[in-house]
Amino acid sequence: MQHSDFKGEEWTHLKGEEWTHLKDLKEYRIGSISGYAYPSDFEQADFLQKMEMTVTNGTLIKMLAAGRLDLIIGDEHVLAVEAANEGLSGQFKQAGPALETVKRYIAVPKSKTTIASTIENALKTFQETPQYQNILNKYR
Repeated sequence: MQHSDFKGEEWTHLKGEEWTHLKDLKEYRIGSISGYAYPSDFEQADFLQKMEMTVTNGTLIKMLAAGRLDLIIGDEHVLAVEAANEGLSGQFKQAGPALETVKRYIAVPKSKTTIASTIENALKTFQETPQYQNILNKYR
């Protein structure tokens, strides 16, 4: 399977190498967090050296920086914040495209129907603007 088949979760690593197929990653120690859901192709790839641990994203970042892992898998925004928290901003890069697109939602208590309606209407209105289309075009 080629990396272009994947889309949202991201691979981050120090070495700056790219990959085309999951099998290209078989020589690397890949850190992931126990209990997280990862793309099924990754989870089913029993030929990978997956180091599934009960740790935080911050710990994975530190292990990557220390050379105890070669790659980690996680959300690009979460990993960027955790790298900054650990004083490691700018030391990592995405290796290839995202593995999977992850949707984000706004949660509102059921008792706050007015707020939920206001947010929903504002989002619908925004989605009809040229600014929204510009954002979509920029990241496609």
